[in-house]
Amino acid sequence: MLADAFQGSARGGLLLTAAGTVGGLALMAFLTQDFGGDEPRPGSAGLLHVEDGKLSVGEVLAALSPARVQGRSAAYLRLLDGRF
Repeated sequence: MLADAFQGSARGGLLLTAAGTVGGLALMAFLTQDFGGDEPRPGSAGLLHVEDGKLSVGEVLAALSPARVQGRSAAYLRLLDGRF
């Protein structure tokens, strides 16, 4: 289906979708650029946190979250996160 979008009258729709996606991502980046400025480790939801090339210990409790695997309850553990 997507291969047909590069031909014929569907090109306009593909162009609008691509432009909207890029525009939406740019708008989100602009609107959220100052988030986390007052936090010591913004977004550290993993056991290890990488920021500015430095590795530090993240938030242990934030690294654990509930999950469902094949209908059973389980724990999800994030090992690494960061700002790159």
